Amino acid sequence: NISALLPFALQDVDSMGQLPGTDMHPALSLVQQWIDPADPLSFAAPIARVPEMGQSPLHIFQPYGHDDSYSPPVTMQTYAVAGNFGVAASDATVVTPDSIGGFTEQAVPLSANVDVNATSYTVALRQYRGSSDGHFVAFDVASANADVARFLAMAALGVAPEVGN
Repeated sequence: NISALLPFALQDVDSMGQLPGTDMHPALSLVQQWIDPADPLSFAAPIARVPEMGQSPLHIFQPYGHDDSYSPPVTMQTYAVAGNFGVAASDATVVTPDSIGGFTEQAVPLSANVDVNATSYTVALRQYRGSSDGHFVAFDVASANADVARFLAMAALGVAPEVGN
């Protein structure tokens, strides 16, 4: 629990055991400069759409599980927007899809939706709803498991993988 540890690490604890000023504490901006280079959000676009010099883009598939307690919706949505991911039509398990950055859902199978240097890559997110924590949809929802397995198998074969079917 980083938020509980931080006031003690910074030696600035209020009477409630909290960091005074909460997320507006001035020391946090100093800590943030060391964390930012490792933040996955910093890699959302470079990993697939705007690779670093000498690097190739990668195929990306982000299974988005509703009611995910490990990766809250705002976290998954922010990452998808930062990487400008295509949004594949939601799985049949989803009654009401979350809005992802105002992006329009695209028909499945979604494949080769990004072109970088005349090569096509699949960069996509698809929403699923399981019966338990959404973090585990790739294991708990048969269609999500099939989508992940197909995506990985196609990528291993060197073809632009498909999301959904």
